[in-house]
Amino acid sequence: MVKLMIVDDEANIRKGLREYISWDAWGIELAAEAENAEAALRIAAQVRPDILLTDIRMGKMNGLELTRRLKEMFPDLRVILLSGYSDIQYLQTALQMKASEYLLKPAGADKIIEAVLNVKKEILDEREKFQENLKKEAFFDENIPVIQMHFIDEIVKGKIAEPKSIINKAHILNIPMKGPCYKIMLADVRRDLLEDGFKSGQELDMNFWQFMQKTNQIVQQYNETFWCETGDELILFLVNDKDETVLDETCGRLANDLIGSLTDKEQMYIGIGKSVDSPVDLWKSYDYAKCALRRSAWNPQQHILKEVSPSLSQAEQQQCRLKESEILAQLGSKQYEKAFLNLCELFDFYEEYYMNFDEMKKFCYQVCLFAIHLSSQGEVSEEPVIDEFRDAGELKNWMFHFWQRRFQGNDMAALRYSELTRKTLRYIQEHYREDITLQSLSKIVFASPNYLGKVFFSDVGCRLGDWLNRYRVERAKDLLTGTDKKTYEIAEEVGFSGYKFFSVCFLKYAGCSARDYRNRFKGVGLPD
Repeated sequence: MVKLMIVDDEANIRKGLREYISWDAWGIELAAEAENAEAALRIAAQVRPDILLTDIRMGKMNGLELTRRLKEMFPDLRVILLSGYSDIQYLQTALQMKASEYLLKPAGADKIIEAVLNVKKEILDEREKFQENLKKEAFFDENIPVIQMHFIDEIVKGKIAEPKSIINKAHILNIPMKGPCYKIMLADVRRDLLEDGFKSGQELDMNFWQFMQKTNQIVQQYNETFWCETGDELILFLVNDKDETVLDETCGRLANDLIGSLTDKEQMYIGIGKSVDSPVDLWKSYDYAKCALRRSAWNPQQHILKEVSPSLSQAEQQQCRLKESEILAQLGSKQYEKAFLNLCELFDFYEEYYMNFDEMKKFCYQVCLFAIHLSSQGEVSEEPVIDEFRDAGELKNWMFHFWQRRFQGNDMAALRYSELTRKTLRYIQEHYREDITLQSLSKIVFASPNYLGKVFFSDVGCRLGDWLNRYRVERAKDLLTGTDKKTYEIAEEVGFSGYKFFSVCFLKYAGCSARDYRNRFKGVGLPD
């Protein structure tokens, strides 16, 4: 409620304003009254009124002086002046002090009420606007990392062509962009393959928060440096400086500091892009950094990789595509030995030109699917998944191992996983709703956790925990389309430790949210 204070040296006027106007009915609290300006100063300090209704001529201190002093104490105070004199000087002084209303005595109750209600509306409108601004500021503060990430994404995709536009928006988003030399660094953080797949969403969140705090502490030591996540699970660092040589040295120190901060169970690979002299060209630095980072798949011992040319020539790309097509054609005609020799040559080509590792994995996945579907038999219902490979050497060895097990002589034998892997898969399919860890599985199949994890990865091409989460997502899909259960109930039923972790896994393996999946395949959006 809005607080009103009345000041007048005439008792009958104060009484009339107090007793003959129902201020409560108008949403006004009559918080205080005073018979002179001196008393009003003391009372106002305690009451903190929103509106002051005061006479001008009162004893030693008049209403104008009272207004001036109270405005110093309460800048947002609204003042309505009452005067028995239409003195132009009074009116001018009142305007200078930004009085809200100037009423001549005798003013009727309706005039006074109208003036107070007008001021009340101004106060409430201002309060509402203030609250809206607070909400906007809170929303902006809460979402600024997302806004920053989206802005950086536009820059590295070359969507903004005006340097001034980039610099001005960067200033608003608190992103250093002074230049005149700029460089992008990309970091890929890799954690323990055997453990992370079995950690709960809460544990992964805590690990991620600790890592982000540690990274932020390091970056704060470097002026003109910004960092954020990217949409493809990499960490981007934007470094700018006045000199290219200094910029190179800064990037080198920052990369070493980041790698030096890791735990024994973490690895980081950093690709450093080329220097550019305009923020508009940062997409070039980004492409070079990403291509440099891809080389980590071919040389996992080197953790800091410098800029490389972003792409193969058209002739090299055509040569690669022809070799891939030839391998698939030879598989189709059962020329397995020739196909294997060509696969070896293709891997050599991939390595020589630091082939995009994602493209390499796509082709290997295509070969696996093609080979499995050629067979009339099949022991395993799940096809091999190889998207978790980070090391080209590991993927190459796994493909050769796959080939040996798949093609024995010219005989198309069914893909045979090891007995340990088959036993593990059968147990997961029967007990996926339960709390399963690498340690608990190792006791079931009588193998050490480390050995079980390595054998499973060698056979299937992914971490055991990732296979389990993928399988749970598949079961969740059945429940989403076949039942009306809420998604958090489904998450719990298929064995996920929390709804948030379920949502992350579902998006990762299904490519959309659980709600979108249900709406798309069931045809009706159900409340979650």
